[in-house]
Amino acid sequence: MRIAYVTSYDSLDVTKWSGTGYYISKALEDQGVDLVRIGGLQNQKNPLNVARYLWNTKIRGLRDHPHRDPGFLKHYATQVSRKLDQARRSGPPIDAILVPGILPIAYLETDLPIVVWTDCTFASLLNYYAAWTNLSSRTIRDGHEADRRGLQRAKVLIFTSQWAADSAIHDYGCDPSRIHIVALGANVEGGRTPSDIDRLVRSRLAQPETKLLLSGVNWQRKGCAFAVRVLEALRARGVSASLDIVGCQAPEGVGLPVGVRTHGFVSKSSIEGRSKIDKFFNEASFFVLPTVAECTAVVFNEAASFGLPVFSTLTGGVASIVKHQQTGFLFPIESDPDQWAERMASLLRHPDEYRRVSLAALKEYDERLNWAAAGRQVATILSSMQSGARAT
Repeated sequence: MRIAYVTSYDSLDVTKWSGTGYYISKALEDQGVDLVRIGGLQNQKNPLNVARYLWNTKIRGLRDHPHRDPGFLKHYATQVSRKLDQARRSGPPIDAILVPGILPIAYLETDLPIVVWTDCTFASLLNYYAAWTNLSSRTIRDGHEADRRGLQRAKVLIFTSQWAADSAIHDYGCDPSRIHIVALGANVEGGRTPSDIDRLVRSRLAQPETKLLLSGVNWQRKGCAFAVRVLEALRARGVSASLDIVGCQAPEGVGLPVGVRTHGFVSKSSIEGRSKIDKFFNEASFFVLPTVAECTAVVFNEAASFGLPVFSTLTGGVASIVKHQQTGFLFPIESDPDQWAERMASLLRHPDEYRRVSLAALKEYDERLNWAAAGRQVATILSSMQSGARAT
């Protein structure tokens, strides 16, 4: 099975999309899929598109996404088409196109079946993420049109959550029979056993301080200030606790109480960085992410690989990754920090329950939240699609 793997960036660059594009490709290659990497696409430099962007952002005070302009995306499509032709001339037949996203193939004309694997649609992000609020009318129009074209062109749609799949169905009229739900993997080393998690549970519960861990690069969206309030509510219950925030720093002028430690960005590309991240996850008692907008954060999968109970918000695609009251606990956006703290305190008072959640998290990671499982599922989908094409 030979698949053209299309990305706008270099899919071998682990710094792009937090490494997810790279890990997707490796997961499929590990399943024996022959990938033809098509990426490193050049952006179109169109003076009219630039002028519209400057008018909307500088004069009108709106957010504008010039990379959704039809001309910009047609320039992508032309490059993909040319590289596809070169690959088809120089090697065995290509069976399908797989793209982790929509934009590179939105205007692509091809006879090859297209498979889209993504965590969102334009409609699902509109007025949800901050960068998708106060948009120019042309961005809204072009964004919907690009997704409509890409989603309708694809033979198979793979989403990382039911939330994203529902948007494709309800906002763009996609046939549910074309849709699959496949979670992404974790961008950390796995391999921990139930016995390992038992040892971690005992260590976490025995340490003198309950440690909360939050990992995210956006202070506001990830709910870091709320996490600080959860820590204070936990302390008010007599629990000695601290909070480690990895990935970002507090905004200038924001004071933090004693016991809140910010570590900034820690890269997984170095041995030192990976060692630091492993230490955070190994020692944490709870992973907290009071996010206000989320597609499907891979960090939930990473927490599961360490058997770490997750506390997060019931928003976006989170519920497709974190199973409420099984691998963690999900709260409404409008919930109070006291509700989070009380649930944490209850788990600390009941070690057997804490252990149950920890082992359930590891089981979920082993069964579906790792790259091997994701690769197997998508390889099976690709194989079935290929078999169906031959049958017809």
